[in-house]
Amino acid sequence: MTDLQATLHREFGARVRQRRGGLEMTQTRLARMIGTTPNHMGDLECGRSMPTPYNLVRLAIALDTNVEWLLALDVLDSQFRREMGCAAETDNSAGY
Repeated sequence: MTDLQATLHREFGARVRQRRGGLEMTQTRLARMIGTTPNHMGDLECGRSMPTPYNLVRLAIALDTNVEWLLALDVLDSQFRREMGCAAETDNSAGY
């Protein structure tokens, strides 16, 4: 796993935990809402695992947020661009 991947996993988990806590929701309740186990929810929040695209969308809905925020694209965009050798400017043609 690259440093950037590890950062993505950690940031994603921290954001899920932060949002879930703000909603006063247990891991068990959130796991049931998205169709996974509490153990897997713990792995997600600790950065040991990432959700499938399907569960990522379900998480965003359950946590009343959006996928972009959960994936920390606001923070990691420039790091991804550096790693990929892309220009520093953000291309918003994708809509985010």
